[in-house]
This record gives sequence, C-alpha cells and structure tokens, in this order.
Amino acid sequence: GITAFIIAVIYAASDEFHQSFIPGRNADALDWMADSFGAALGSLTILGRDKLRRS
Repeated sequence: GITAFIIAVIYAASDEFHQSFIPGRNADALDWMADSFGAALGSLTILGRDKLRRS
C-alpha cells in the first residue's frame, strides 16, 4: 500500500544520494523518478489485485 510506496521512494532517494559519493557514479533525478514510478506501479497493481479479490 501507501506505506510500501513511501518507503520505496525514500529508499530510492537515499540510493541516489549514496551514488553521489561513489567514483564513476552520480545521483540522477530521472533515475529516482523511474524508481518512484516503478514503486507506484507496483503498489497500484497490488491494490488493484486486492480489490478484485474482495469483489
């Protein structure tokens, strides 16, 4: 649900921040947005599946 999505978005942001300290890597807002989009898509898929199971 929403909690998993929020955790995934925060984790993605921390991963991008961490990458800024690794030689040859850099933080990229587009990568963070792609990770967040994937988390949203996954959360919506699970919520939709659960809603279908209840009906």
